[in-house]
Amino acid sequence: MKGRIVLSGNGIWKIVYGQPEKMLPDQFKAASKTALLAAMSIENAPAVSLSKIQLKKTAAGITAEIDAAGDERFYGGF
Repeated sequence: MKGRIVLSGNGIWKIVYGQPEKMLPDQFKAASKTALLAAMSIENAPAVSLSKIQLKKTAAGITAEIDAAGDERFYGGF
């Protein structure tokens, strides 16, 4: 099973791995702050290569492991 990284919005990248379920957490989240996102600089490539992320399928779902600096911020299903 292969993963891929897709641009979700300025400064926001999403990892897709396997076949997404019918109901996803982002379908129930608050609306994006589009004006604030539009003000962010546009990045043409994710800051991290997919090869640096270890993806594993488990009985409970999918895990993603990555080394990160203490000041890095993550958004998503934690």
